[in-house]
Amino acid sequence: MRIEQIHRKGQGTYNEDAIIMNEDQHIYGVVDGVSSLIPTEHPGTSSGQIAAQLIAEHFIFSSHSTTLVERTLTANNQLRQMMIEARTDVRDASARWSAVHAVVQISPHHIDWVQSGDCMIYAVYEHGFVRTVTYDGVDVHDSRALSLWKTLNNMELVHGERPYEVTAQLQRNRQYANQPGGYSVMNGEPELLHHLESGRIARQGLKHLLMITDGIYPWQPAYPLAAEHPHHFVQDVIDQGLQSYVDQLCRWEAEDPDCRRSERFKMSDDKTGILITL
Repeated sequence: MRIEQIHRKGQGTYNEDAIIMNEDQHIYGVVDGVSSLIPTEHPGTSSGQIAAQLIAEHFIFSSHSTTLVERTLTANNQLRQMMIEARTDVRDASARWSAVHAVVQISPHHIDWVQSGDCMIYAVYEHGFVRTVTYDGVDVHDSRALSLWKTLNNMELVHGERPYEVTAQLQRNRQYANQPGGYSVMNGEPELLHHLESGRIARQGLKHLLMITDGIYPWQPAYPLAAEHPHHFVQDVIDQGLQSYVDQLCRWEAEDPDCRRSERFKMSDDKTGILITL
Protein backbone atom coordinates (compact mmCIF):
# COMPACT_ATOMS: atom_id res chain seq x y z
CA MET A 1 0.00 0.00 0.00
CA ARG A 2 1.31 3.44 -0.93
CA ILE A 3 0.14 6.66 0.74
CA GLU A 4 0.62 10.25 -0.42
CA GLN A 5 -0.53 13.08 1.78
CA ILE A 6 -0.62 16.85 1.70
CA HIS A 7 -1.46 19.36 4.43
CA ARG A 8 -1.05 22.96 3.30
CA LYS A 9 -2.22 26.23 4.81
CA GLY A 10 -4.29 28.61 2.69
CA GLN A 11 -4.39 32.37 2.98
CA GLY A 12 -5.71 32.41 6.55
CA THR A 13 -3.67 33.05 9.66
CA TYR A 14 -4.00 29.45 10.83
CA ASN A 15 -4.28 26.10 9.10
CA GLU A 16 -7.69 24.93 10.26
CA ASP A 17 -7.37 21.55 8.54
CA ALA A 18 -6.00 18.45 10.24
CA ILE A 19 -4.78 15.13 8.88
CA ILE A 20 -5.32 11.67 10.36
CA MET A 21 -2.57 9.08 9.88
CA ASN A 22 -3.13 6.14 12.21
CA GLU A 23 -1.13 3.41 10.53
CA ASP A 24 -1.35 1.09 13.54
CA GLN A 25 -5.15 0.90 13.20
CA HIS A 26 -5.19 1.52 9.41
CA ILE A 27 -7.23 4.71 9.86
CA TYR A 28 -6.70 7.65 7.52
CA GLY A 29 -8.62 10.85 7.02
CA VAL A 30 -8.93 14.60 6.66
CA VAL A 31 -10.60 17.17 8.90
CA ASP A 32 -11.65 20.73 8.07
CA GLY A 33 -12.18 23.03 11.06
CA VAL A 34 -14.71 25.84 10.89
CA SER A 35 -14.30 28.84 13.18
CA SER A 36 -17.27 30.51 14.82
CA LEU A 37 -18.74 33.53 13.06
CA ILE A 38 -18.62 35.42 16.35
CA PRO A 39 -15.10 36.75 17.08
CA THR A 40 -13.47 34.93 19.99
CA GLU A 41 -10.04 35.09 21.61
CA HIS A 42 -7.80 32.03 21.15
CA PRO A 43 -4.17 33.14 21.54
CA GLY A 44 -2.00 31.48 18.92
CA THR A 45 -4.83 29.48 17.39
CA SER A 46 -8.50 29.63 16.31
CA SER A 47 -11.68 27.83 17.25
CA GLY A 48 -11.66 26.01 13.91
CA GLN A 49 -8.10 24.80 14.42
CA ILE A 50 -8.91 23.65 17.96
CA ALA A 51 -11.94 21.70 16.71
CA ALA A 52 -10.03 20.05 13.84
CA GLN A 53 -7.14 18.95 16.04
CA LEU A 54 -9.49 17.60 18.70
CA ILE A 55 -11.34 15.44 16.17
CA ALA A 56 -8.11 14.20 14.56
CA GLU A 57 -6.71 13.13 17.94
CA HIS A 58 -9.78 10.98 18.61
CA PHE A 59 -9.14 8.99 15.45
CA ILE A 60 -5.45 8.64 16.20
CA PHE A 61 -5.52 7.74 19.88
CA SER A 62 -8.86 6.03 20.58
CA SER A 63 -9.12 2.35 21.46
CA HIS A 64 -8.91 -0.29 18.74
CA SER A 65 -12.40 -1.49 19.65
CA THR A 66 -14.20 1.76 18.82
CA THR A 67 -15.77 2.28 15.40
CA LEU A 68 -15.35 5.33 13.20
CA VAL A 69 -18.86 6.49 14.08
CA GLU A 70 -18.23 6.04 17.80
CA ARG A 71 -15.03 8.06 17.56
CA THR A 72 -16.89 10.81 15.73
CA LEU A 73 -19.66 11.05 18.30
CA THR A 74 -17.24 10.94 21.23
CA ALA A 75 -15.17 13.74 19.69
CA ASN A 76 -18.35 15.72 19.07
CA ASN A 77 -19.34 15.40 22.73
CA GLN A 78 -15.90 16.44 23.90
CA LEU A 79 -16.01 19.45 21.59
CA ARG A 80 -19.28 20.50 23.25
CA GLN A 81 -17.71 20.24 26.69
CA MET A 82 -14.71 22.26 25.56
CA MET A 83 -16.98 25.02 24.26
CA ILE A 84 -18.98 25.07 27.50
CA GLU A 85 -15.77 25.35 29.53
CA ALA A 86 -14.76 28.27 27.31
CA ARG A 87 -18.17 29.88 28.01
CA THR A 88 -19.26 29.65 24.39
CA ASP A 89 -23.01 29.96 23.86
CA VAL A 90 -23.60 26.50 22.39
CA ARG A 91 -27.25 27.45 21.72
CA ASP A 92 -26.06 29.94 19.09
CA ALA A 93 -25.14 28.17 15.84
CA SER A 94 -22.93 31.09 14.78
CA ALA A 95 -20.87 30.82 17.97
CA ARG A 96 -20.13 27.10 17.86
CA TRP A 97 -16.72 25.70 16.98
CA SER A 98 -17.11 23.17 14.20
CA ALA A 99 -15.36 20.67 11.96
CA VAL A 100 -16.21 18.30 9.13
CA HIS A 101 -14.32 15.16 8.17
CA ALA A 102 -13.82 12.17 5.89
CA VAL A 103 -12.15 9.08 7.37
CA VAL A 104 -11.58 5.49 6.26
CA GLN A 105 -10.45 2.36 8.05
CA ILE A 106 -8.86 -0.29 5.85
CA SER A 107 -9.27 -3.98 6.58
CA PRO A 108 -8.29 -6.98 4.42
CA HIS A 109 -11.68 -7.25 2.70
CA HIS A 110 -13.54 -3.97 3.36
CA ILE A 111 -13.19 -0.22 3.69
CA ASP A 112 -15.26 1.37 6.46
CA TRP A 113 -15.87 5.09 6.19
CA VAL A 114 -17.48 8.03 7.96
CA GLN A 115 -18.08 11.55 6.66
CA SER A 116 -19.62 14.91 7.50
CA GLY A 117 -20.08 18.22 5.70
CA ASP A 118 -18.17 18.80 2.47
CA CYS A 119 -15.11 16.60 2.93
CA MET A 120 -15.11 13.99 0.18
CA ILE A 121 -14.08 10.37 -0.40
CA TYR A 122 -13.58 8.91 -3.89
CA ALA A 123 -12.91 5.25 -4.70
CA VAL A 124 -11.20 4.34 -7.97
CA TYR A 125 -11.33 0.81 -9.36
CA GLU A 126 -8.85 -1.18 -11.43
CA HIS A 127 -10.85 -0.62 -14.62
CA GLY A 128 -10.84 3.15 -14.06
CA PHE A 129 -14.35 3.70 -12.72
CA VAL A 130 -14.52 6.56 -10.21
CA ARG A 131 -17.04 6.09 -7.41
CA THR A 132 -18.09 9.14 -5.40
CA VAL A 133 -18.54 7.59 -1.97
CA THR A 134 -19.72 10.70 -0.12
CA TYR A 135 -22.11 13.60 -0.66
CA ASP A 136 -21.28 17.29 -0.25
CA GLY A 137 -24.13 18.57 1.88
CA VAL A 138 -22.68 22.07 2.24
CA ASP A 139 -22.39 23.08 -1.43
CA VAL A 140 -26.01 24.07 -1.95
CA HIS A 141 -25.86 26.43 1.05
CA ASP A 142 -22.53 27.96 0.01
CA SER A 143 -23.91 28.45 -3.51
CA ARG A 144 -26.84 30.38 -2.08
CA ALA A 145 -24.50 32.82 -0.35
CA LEU A 146 -22.26 33.18 -3.41
CA SER A 147 -25.28 33.84 -5.63
CA LEU A 148 -26.43 36.56 -3.26
CA TRP A 149 -22.99 38.13 -3.33
CA LYS A 150 -23.09 38.22 -7.13
CA THR A 151 -26.61 39.70 -7.15
CA LEU A 152 -25.48 42.52 -4.90
CA ASN A 153 -22.66 43.31 -7.35
CA ASN A 154 -24.49 43.20 -10.68
CA MET A 155 -23.82 39.47 -11.17
CA GLU A 156 -20.10 39.76 -10.45
CA LEU A 157 -18.35 38.22 -7.47
CA VAL A 158 -16.42 41.27 -6.30
CA HIS A 159 -14.22 40.45 -3.33
CA GLY A 160 -13.10 42.83 -0.68
CA GLU A 161 -15.26 43.72 2.28
CA ARG A 162 -18.00 41.10 2.55
CA PRO A 163 -21.46 42.66 2.23
CA TYR A 164 -23.62 42.53 5.35
CA GLU A 165 -26.28 40.60 3.47
CA VAL A 166 -23.80 37.83 2.62
CA THR A 167 -22.62 37.59 6.22
CA ALA A 168 -26.24 37.34 7.31
CA GLN A 169 -26.80 34.54 4.79
CA LEU A 170 -23.76 32.67 6.10
CA GLN A 171 -25.15 33.01 9.61
CA ARG A 172 -28.47 31.58 8.41
CA ASN A 173 -26.55 28.72 6.79
CA ARG A 174 -25.21 27.76 10.22
CA GLN A 175 -28.80 27.20 11.34
CA TYR A 176 -29.00 24.24 8.93
CA ALA A 177 -26.23 22.37 10.78
CA ASN A 178 -27.48 18.88 11.71
CA GLN A 179 -31.03 19.86 10.79
CA PRO A 180 -33.48 18.48 8.18
CA GLY A 181 -32.60 19.92 4.78
CA GLY A 182 -29.18 20.91 6.05
CA TYR A 183 -25.82 19.23 6.42
CA SER A 184 -23.86 17.22 8.98
CA VAL A 185 -21.15 18.87 11.06
CA MET A 186 -19.34 18.18 14.32
CA ASN A 187 -20.27 21.19 16.42
CA GLY A 188 -21.25 19.68 19.75
CA GLU A 189 -24.89 19.10 18.83
CA PRO A 190 -26.27 15.66 19.74
CA GLU A 191 -28.36 15.84 16.55
CA LEU A 192 -25.20 14.92 14.62
CA LEU A 193 -26.13 11.30 15.34
CA HIS A 194 -29.10 11.58 12.94
CA HIS A 195 -27.22 13.28 10.09
CA LEU A 196 -23.80 11.65 10.09
CA GLU A 197 -23.07 9.40 7.09
CA SER A 198 -21.09 6.18 7.23
CA GLY A 199 -20.78 2.88 5.43
CA ARG A 200 -18.68 -0.01 4.13
CA ILE A 201 -17.44 -0.88 0.66
CA ALA A 202 -15.70 -4.04 -0.50
CA ARG A 203 -12.03 -3.92 -1.46
CA GLN A 204 -12.52 -6.19 -4.47
CA GLY A 205 -11.22 -4.38 -7.56
CA LEU A 206 -10.45 -1.23 -5.57
CA LYS A 207 -7.19 0.49 -6.55
CA HIS A 208 -7.21 3.99 -5.03
CA LEU A 209 -8.88 5.94 -2.24
CA LEU A 210 -8.84 9.73 -2.28
CA MET A 211 -9.90 11.88 0.70
CA ILE A 212 -9.90 15.68 0.47
CA THR A 213 -11.05 18.77 2.29
CA ASP A 214 -12.88 21.41 0.27
CA GLY A 215 -9.67 23.37 -0.36
CA ILE A 216 -8.78 20.73 -2.97
CA TYR A 217 -11.32 20.89 -5.77
CA PRO A 218 -11.66 20.80 -9.56
CA TRP A 219 -10.67 24.17 -10.99
CA GLN A 220 -13.80 25.28 -12.81
CA PRO A 221 -12.36 26.29 -16.24
CA ALA A 222 -10.41 23.03 -16.46
CA TYR A 223 -13.20 20.77 -15.14
CA PRO A 224 -16.53 22.43 -16.03
CA LEU A 225 -18.56 19.23 -15.55
CA ALA A 226 -16.81 17.99 -12.41
CA ALA A 227 -19.88 18.33 -10.18
CA GLU A 228 -21.76 15.75 -12.24
CA HIS A 229 -18.75 13.83 -13.58
CA PRO A 230 -15.79 13.81 -11.17
CA HIS A 231 -13.89 11.20 -13.19
CA HIS A 232 -11.41 13.54 -14.93
CA PHE A 233 -10.61 15.56 -11.81
CA VAL A 234 -9.99 12.50 -9.65
CA GLN A 235 -7.99 10.73 -12.36
CA ASP A 236 -5.80 13.81 -12.81
CA VAL A 237 -5.08 13.89 -9.07
CA ILE A 238 -4.03 10.22 -9.28
CA ASP A 239 -1.97 10.67 -12.45
CA GLN A 240 -0.23 13.87 -11.29
CA GLY A 241 -0.03 13.06 -7.59
CA LEU A 242 -1.48 15.17 -4.81
CA GLN A 243 1.56 17.43 -4.46
CA SER A 244 1.70 18.28 -8.15
CA TYR A 245 -2.06 18.79 -8.45
CA VAL A 246 -2.19 21.10 -5.44
CA ASP A 247 0.81 23.06 -6.73
CA GLN A 248 -1.05 23.56 -9.99
CA LEU A 249 -4.27 24.47 -8.18
CA CYS A 250 -2.45 27.11 -6.12
CA ARG A 251 -1.02 28.62 -9.32
CA TRP A 252 -4.50 28.73 -10.84
CA GLU A 253 -5.88 30.38 -7.71
CA ALA A 254 -3.12 33.00 -7.76
CA GLU A 255 -4.13 33.83 -11.34
CA ASP A 256 -7.72 34.36 -10.16
CA PRO A 257 -7.34 36.41 -6.94
CA ASP A 258 -10.81 37.93 -7.36
CA CYS A 259 -12.41 34.47 -7.46
CA ARG A 260 -14.31 35.16 -10.68
CA ARG A 261 -13.22 32.26 -12.88
CA SER A 262 -13.85 29.75 -10.09
CA GLU A 263 -16.34 31.19 -7.64
CA ARG A 264 -15.29 30.79 -4.00
CA PHE A 265 -15.24 32.78 -0.76
CA LYS A 266 -11.49 33.36 -0.68
CA MET A 267 -8.56 33.02 -3.02
CA SER A 268 -6.97 30.00 -1.34
CA ASP A 269 -8.36 27.74 1.39
CA ASP A 270 -6.45 25.20 3.49
CA LYS A 271 -5.75 22.04 1.50
CA THR A 272 -5.51 18.58 3.01
CA GLY A 273 -5.67 15.29 1.15
CA ILE A 274 -4.68 11.64 1.33
CA LEU A 275 -4.27 9.43 -1.73
CA ILE A 276 -4.00 5.72 -0.97
CA THR A 277 -2.98 3.16 -3.59
CA LEU A 278 -4.01 -0.28 -2.41
